[in-house]
Amino acid sequence: MKKTISLITFLVLTVSMTFASAKNGKKIFAERYCTSCHDVAKDQLKINKGPSLKHISSKYKADGGKDSLKKFLNGKRKPIVAPEKHRRMKKHAKRAKESLTKKERSDIADYILSK
Repeated sequence: MKKTISLITFLVLTVSMTFASAKNGKKIFAERYCTSCHDVAKDQLKINKGPSLKHISSKYKADGGKDSLKKFLNGKRKPIVAPEKHRRMKKHAKRAKESLTKKERSDIADYILSK
């Protein structure tokens, strides 16, 4: 019984931490003006902006989830969503990589994957 309680406690804490991380990621995402090109539900590719967070989330969930998205956010892989638009975002991504901590980029990944 004790192991069950410990497992349940662990799961509750994990979900709570992920929720808090995603909430912080949402704040950072807005503060860094990522929302000027990325909407939660609506792709804006036709007006020369970015894919929706739902679109990004579904692609990265199918390609390794958070680890895959963190590699992109850390500059260690090319984008798998709208790579033709990445050239436009590259300067913003470089600035974000240089000015955000790994924890902040991880929080942004949690936020995006929550969509």
